[in-house]
Amino acid sequence: LALQKTLEDFLAGLLIAADQPIRVGDFIELDAGEAGFVLSIGWRTTRLRTRDDMHIIVPNGKLSQATLVNRNLPNARCSFTVRVGVHYDTDLDRAAAIALEVATRLQSSHPCGVPGFEPTLVYDSFSASSIDFVIWLRAASWDQHFRYKDAFIRQLQRAFAEGGVIIPYPMHTVHMSGSLARSESADGSGTQER
Repeated sequence: LALQKTLEDFLAGLLIAADQPIRVGDFIELDAGEAGFVLSIGWRTTRLRTRDDMHIIVPNGKLSQATLVNRNLPNARCSFTVRVGVHYDTDLDRAAAIALEVATRLQSSHPCGVPGFEPTLVYDSFSASSIDFVIWLRAASWDQHFRYKDAFIRQLQRAFAEGGVIIPYPMHTVHMSGSLARSESADGSGTQER
């Protein structure tokens, strides 16, 4: 009984070595929330390094039973989305053209982009302060998509500013009925009419 957990981890390590659902260097995410780059796959444990350089040691038994996402399989290239909102008065065709021009240029010029990938843009919702679209981009790897997303947002904001496309602040319109509002005075002595 004392060796049961150890044997479970050992056998799970053998299965991981045989199936190879993960490899050293892959970025994986477990359903329990752990995520990181695979540093080593041992007989009993697998070691991960998180994006903030912390090490996580996962027993192979737990790893073999987890639902996991391997961001490097079937290949390292990674598609991702960026959601953007534009003002309700915006010419949507013009905004889409500017965003796609920035994305297409970046796909071929940025070191993290995938040349030849054609970005796709779809308007998908009316939110409280904006009409929102989603644009699909592709990075060379999951790890590099963060830098690529940052570059796209910076360049898109600049292009929108130059093209007169407004990204609105969240705002609420308040309608007040009646012409008289009453409020308590600052010293708490009563009410004042305004």
